[in-house]
Amino acid sequence: MCEALSTTYGRAQAYFFGLQADGSAWLLAEDGVVRRRFVARGEPGDELLTIGEPLELEVSRLADEDPEEWKSVRFDLAPEIAAAYSVDPLRLGTSTEFTGQCLVARTPY
Repeated sequence: MCEALSTTYGRAQAYFFGLQADGSAWLLAEDGVVRRRFVARGEPGDELLTIGEPLELEVSRLADEDPEEWKSVRFDLAPEIAAAYSVDPLRLGTSTEFTGQCLVARTPY
């Protein structure tokens, strides 16, 4: 879905963030190609879902964290990734500023 949307709009992203320690996931696509997909649910095989090179924010956060701490940090990173590469989903509202076309789908908490 993100690949198709990014073909039309140039960029498309999808994020998952579980407020109850359910984990985080992000998918960023540009011009029809997935640039990065990362999943941290604490489930076996999470690493098999990873595509692409780590984003700059992931690299900088990993450099700041102990490797063991990174396991817990990545569980909460989706909102920070979203804010850095798109819009902050936890502060999304009628006053949210953006450039270009913005298409947002929200799911219930």
